[in-house]
Amino acid sequence: MSYLFMDESGDLGFDLTKRGTSKFFVVTLLHVQDKRPIEGVISRTYSSLKTKHKKKENILHSFRESSMTRMKVLRSLCEKDIDIFTICVDKRNIRSHAQRDKSNFYNFITHMLLDTVIEKSLLKGNTVELIASRRETNRFLNDIFVKYIGGEIRKRHHIKIDVSIALPQDEKCLQAVDFISWAIFRKYENGDPSYYQIVREKIKEEHNLLA
Repeated sequence: MSYLFMDESGDLGFDLTKRGTSKFFVVTLLHVQDKRPIEGVISRTYSSLKTKHKKKENILHSFRESSMTRMKVLRSLCEKDIDIFTICVDKRNIRSHAQRDKSNFYNFITHMLLDTVIEKSLLKGNTVELIASRRETNRFLNDIFVKYIGGEIRKRHHIKIDVSIALPQDEKCLQAVDFISWAIFRKYENGDPSYYQIVREKIKEEHNLLA
């Protein structure tokens, strides 16, 4: 069994004059054969924060945590047997028709990323479970994602892949990939590579759709 956990950083807003809209959009896949060590990193970190700082939320989120916690989580994850695949989109380089259909654009870049994982032969001969972090409250869009990605990958590569969408609080490995995706995003969006450098050696493929 192979597991793929997917999360994104940034947003798919294309009006860059609007306050809070990101210039970049990053999608990241975390590949593991055994998810228990990754769950252990998240559980131990949460338990430590709960004891020291009386953390109330039953979830870790990279955006809200301290720099020390982020670095601790990233270093601990990189001690495990993980592979990272990521794609970074410079939204200034995206044509207007793609901007109008965000759902199809999202599915397109995700499919591109999955193709890369499969081409690296990491999934051949395995049953694959892909779990994506819930990105839309609209269930219809989530259903489109599951059917499109699952159907296209099965048809093109002839592998067994089960696609589902979950909340990070229900799947600890989604919290792990959130930290990784945030670290990569920060390099591009904020020009800060300090977190990226921690995970760099675990990145097997990094696509850039840049201007």
